[in-house]
Amino acid sequence: MKTSIGALAGLLLAGMASMPSAQAQGTWPGYNAPSPYAAPRYVEPRREPGYGSEMRERCIGLHREAEILRHRLDREWNPMERARTEGRLREVRDRAERCR
Repeated sequence: MKTSIGALAGLLLAGMASMPSAQAQGTWPGYNAPSPYAAPRYVEPRREPGYGSEMRERCIGLHREAEILRHRLDREWNPMERARTEGRLREVRDRAERCR
């Protein structure tokens, strides 16, 4: 009886030792993974200010980005993502107006 209780306690301790901690679970595949159905987040492309032809390319890029955002806004149904896209489109339009 004592040996079976000791063996059972040993198995429980061994099982607990092999379990990952709550902090380590975030690093395992499958934990905190984004849903495959979630829309990708918009990340602003990095651009450095320039002069002359670089400035013209930046302005063309702003107009292109505004067009992409308008198309994304037409397809978006999520109100939160739609508001975020509208705000970004407003910012891009303001920056594009300064190019003229």
